[in-house]
Amino acid sequence: EDAYNFMVAWFARYPQYKSRDFFIAGESYAGHYAPQLAEQIYDRNKVKSKESFINLKGFIVGNPLTDDEYDNKGILEYAWSHAVISDNLYDTAKRNCDFKSSNWSEPCNVAMNTMFQKYKEIDIYNIYAPKCTTSNSSAASFLGVFNKSPAMKDWFKRVRWFEGYDPCYSDYAEKYFNRVDVRTSLHASTRDVSRWKVCNDSILQTYQFTVSSMLPTYSKLIKAGLKIWVYRYDLHPSSSAICQRENTISCRLINLTKSLYT
Repeated sequence: EDAYNFMVAWFARYPQYKSRDFFIAGESYAGHYAPQLAEQIYDRNKVKSKESFINLKGFIVGNPLTDDEYDNKGILEYAWSHAVISDNLYDTAKRNCDFKSSNWSEPCNVAMNTMFQKYKEIDIYNIYAPKCTTSNSSAASFLGVFNKSPAMKDWFKRVRWFEGYDPCYSDYAEKYFNRVDVRTSLHASTRDVSRWKVCNDSILQTYQFTVSSMLPTYSKLIKAGLKIWVYRYDLHPSSSAICQRENTISCRLINLTKSLYT
């Protein structure tokens, strides 16, 4: 709602852009908030005044969180198919995990947690890249926190967020944005003693993920004629083509007689 109100106010302030085609773009958790915002705009366009109309044409999402069931299946399949986990661990997870359920069993939690522990040995953001061995950032600490969290199934969502070729990227970002001159230039408080973090564990642990699947929203907006572009790359477990193929088949958006390109 806040994002929608901002867009309406922005176009009111800059009316010269109102007639132009408008697309929403994002990555990672934008797999939720981009289509949700698009749906909000689409629905409001049908009932609101001409002054608040937004010329929405579609959205683009990269490595998006889409559907809990299929995303979780995808991350497990990826770990096994890329030799991150053993056949035994894979079989244990497959046997004990019902990814349709919002509450995993204890054996499933243990198996999935063990899978994430295996990623400590490599860079989970890019399995073929060097690992950042000096990282002290909040993004680098997620595996340790994952082990303490009672809601383990939600933690893979943060694995998507901070990708790049440099494995120490999050270290550089945290150091940069906590500099006094940078905070001043961004009009952020310099009196606040708390550090800016790439991953804020307190927020993630208390945030309520109320929508488990965006596939119905995708179907609705495609039927409405909006253009949707979903792209992924295959170096990151929860962003892989496996997740995308599962989601696409489930949504029945296309006939998979043609290849999926990533």
